[in-house]
Amino acid sequence: MPDLVRHQNSARFRTSDRVENPSRELAKLTQKAYQKVSGSRLLGPHLDLANDRSASFKNLIAGVRRLEQELLALPDAY
Repeated sequence: MPDLVRHQNSARFRTSDRVENPSRELAKLTQKAYQKVSGSRLLGPHLDLANDRSASFKNLIAGVRRLEQELLALPDAY
């Protein structure tokens, strides 16, 4: 799905939180080659954790980092 890169800066996809049904849009862009689970696994390594275009993604990353810190602060159970 290397062709997706050229769409990421278009006005329609610039603010990803405004895309109503991302999986449907990805299916259209890839001629239905995109599948949610396998496609997400392929896209994962290309995600930029510092990208602040998506408020929901930014909140997800902040939550994961907060949980990481909480878990690291727990005393060892051994």
